Amino acid sequence: MLLPSAADGAMDGTVRFAWGGTELQSGADLAFNEISFAGPTQAVTRTNGVSGSVQLTDLFPVTTGGFQTITVDSVDMDALQLGQGAITFSLPGDESITISNAEFPWFGGTLGVYEAKAGFAGEATIPLRARGIDLQKIFDYVDIEGLSGEGILTGELPVIFEGGKARIENGYFKSEGPGAIRYVGKAAEA
Repeated sequence: MLLPSAADGAMDGTVRFAWGGTELQSGADLAFNEISFAGPTQAVTRTNGVSGSVQLTDLFPVTTGGFQTITVDSVDMDALQLGQGAITFSLPGDESITISNAEFPWFGGTLGVYEAKAGFAGEATIPLRARGIDLQKIFDYVDIEGLSGEGILTGELPVIFEGGKARIENGYFKSEGPGAIRYVGKAAEA
């Protein structure tokens, strides 16, 4: 298995090939230990600390034996930083990925993908769902002088992957109760 550039960590695996008449049968058992790498796409700058075991029941096309779970220490998508999380997925053998559950902590709440499927070729849309997000932590992160607020948000951020890049279209956040947004500064005085 080739890893994207700037990779480090360890991987142990067993690959199997067998010929049954005219059919090639293949599979692999892979164990990832703190694998970090650039990408894997232009949308992701770096993925860090991938760990877990994955069983591939076929290599042509790549297919898993049901759902598999891996952990990830962090994902860096420049504007979007995700901390330690877990991804439960399957590769059904049709050049797509099915994500049962992928959840990461984000601004005091969680950002996750639940029951989604996306192809590896062409355009793919993955619905990110945000729950329990602390508005003050967002404002602390963006660090705009004079901007503050509080409240808990939920929302959906549909991420569209196309040509190795990602964009969010028609995303929203809504308040889960009382909250406030304040701005005190030169623009407000004008």
